[in-house]
Amino acid sequence: MSRAVTWNLGMTNYVRQRRHLLTAKAKAIRAERYPKLLSSIKHQRAGKLVFVNGKTFIVDAEVNRRNSRVIAYNPSDVPFVFETKNLVSVMVFGAVASDGSVMDLHFIESGLKIGTKIYLDILKNSLLLWME
Repeated sequence: MSRAVTWNLGMTNYVRQRRHLLTAKAKAIRAERYPKLLSSIKHQRAGKLVFVNGKTFIVDAEVNRRNSRVIAYNPSDVPFVFETKNLVSVMVFGAVASDGSVMDLHFIESGLKIGTKIYLDILKNSLLLWME
């Protein structure tokens, strides 16, 4: 079937892409806020802006049976991918300032539940020290 589509029709098979759905209300809010933000950055009224993010990375290998293929002569030549029941993860906290300076990454303990108190401690102990 794919040959017929490719050779006869000159078309290609693509995967559907995912995008974030923007409602009319969200678009209106963005249209209202962005000019003000851009103006304050352009005229440096905002001072130094800091963009902060935390991300959890899963250490275990991710395998997609359809896309993660190995070409081999014999099935015994294909390496195994080992899985664990409880995924091992690492949480990283970082920040970037509008002037281009980058904070060193702050690694958070494994299994720690991040609440308001712990998040504020991270901001005080790492972000505020970096900003000064």
